[in-house]
Amino acid sequence: MKTTLPPGQRRRRSSALLLAAGLAAANWLSAATLTDFGYQAIRVDGDLNVGSRSLLVLLGNFSGRPAFYTNAAYYQSLVFSASAPSLYGFFRESSNGRFFWSMARFEPMTINQPWEWCVHGVLTNLFNHGAPGTPQTAWLADRLVGSNLVAQAMRHGFDFRPFDLNHDGVVRRNELTILIISNENEEWGATRYMGPVPPPDDNNITVDMGAFSHVNHRTDFASIAHEVSHALGARDMYDSAGNKGLDTGLMTATLQYINLPGYTSLGLDAWHRMQFGWVEPRIASLTAGGSALLPAAQMTDPAAPLLLYDPAHGTADFLLLEYRSSFVTGRSSTYDQVIWPTNGLAIWRIKQDGSHAPVDLDPNPQRWDWALWNLTYPSLGVSGVGLWGSGTTTPSIHWVDGTDTGIQFAVHPFVQGAPSLRVEWLNSTGYWVDFNYHGSPQDGQFATPFETLAQGLAAVGWGGTLTFKTGTSRETAHLNKRVALRAYNGPVTIGR
Repeated sequence: MKTTLPPGQRRRRSSALLLAAGLAAANWLSAATLTDFGYQAIRVDGDLNVGSRSLLVLLGNFSGRPAFYTNAAYYQSLVFSASAPSLYGFFRESSNGRFFWSMARFEPMTINQPWEWCVHGVLTNLFNHGAPGTPQTAWLADRLVGSNLVAQAMRHGFDFRPFDLNHDGVVRRNELTILIISNENEEWGATRYMGPVPPPDDNNITVDMGAFSHVNHRTDFASIAHEVSHALGARDMYDSAGNKGLDTGLMTATLQYINLPGYTSLGLDAWHRMQFGWVEPRIASLTAGGSALLPAAQMTDPAAPLLLYDPAHGTADFLLLEYRSSFVTGRSSTYDQVIWPTNGLAIWRIKQDGSHAPVDLDPNPQRWDWALWNLTYPSLGVSGVGLWGSGTTTPSIHWVDGTDTGIQFAVHPFVQGAPSLRVEWLNSTGYWVDFNYHGSPQDGQFATPFETLAQGLAAVGWGGTLTFKTGTSRETAHLNKRVALRAYNGPVTIGR
């Protein structure tokens, strides 16, 4: 590098060669591993959600309740079809082909009893919730619906024994997932605990799922996918007050309920996909700054997300960046049929505990406020809706405790439908260099500047500023990051 900077002049340069490779920073870290950030932390009874998992769908038609919106074939297709929309396709896309459902059975059951029978019916006494006819809380009622419909499936002849994969005499949730679709109401969805259901005779086996998903017959597709994700171990990403995490991902407050026969969906966020082991984000230093190319979430690239953390701050706080787009030109439709105002960058801010779960910021045990939010456009809020679109730049990012990282994100211009976007994370911290200073210490401050160009370039982050006091140096260097160079109080000559 040979250059002369007149006083006050700035020069910026970023290396096109490095940018073309998709990654432009010398700070891709190996000290911390994905396991430190919860990679593959979500499991069901010790097993990862990978490969094929059997899914049993019970279609419960109760007497005295609203007529089903449509026939059983529609719901079977909605769950198992290879064509969109279906739960099979949704989870196959979300997992980058690593997880998918196989049909255990699709069982339409006409229950010649009112829904109340299921709440106060044949198995009530087994769970010590009182005699049949005793009023139940809504939560316990949900549990009994699941238990009684599983018992009814046994009486319909469904044999659970083939799903006891470890031959321990009990079918559990890592061996079989249960989804109930009923006409208990028009629209609703929940995933609830279900106690063990003993077999009616020796021709069956105990079913102890721990959790099952229950939706009504006109519940929207996104809500069905949301509830079934809970059965895999996913958590809600909105707060108990319903003020945060609105419409920013499948596990946020996305529920619309009645939209059949319409179809909307939101993709699963990068944090859950990492926790499931469906993506392996690249890890880089937040404070060093840098530039990266982010493929769209539906491009089946497990390394598409970017994980940023401050090595000096530790691994409890980190950011996950991903590019979310409702369509990619030249590709078939995606399940990320987003409600965002525009396609763009999602910035997930996470504070995790020792088990890699998000910290609960609400001290009231009856409520929750998980530290797992999308920092939305235009002010990094956690209660708004919006991605960072083409040509946008964020304010400075703060950690959950309010600490200012001093980092901003700049999204390069891109066209709607682009298969990827480029984002820079900029550390504007400035350092000083004085070729005539030979004192100690040398920490890059005005009074104690670095004395060489090499020291300054090593210290300054991507997006930072090097200010040179007047002087001359024969040093040369290859500038491979975005840096502003400024002369102070006179001309500066470098490289000659």
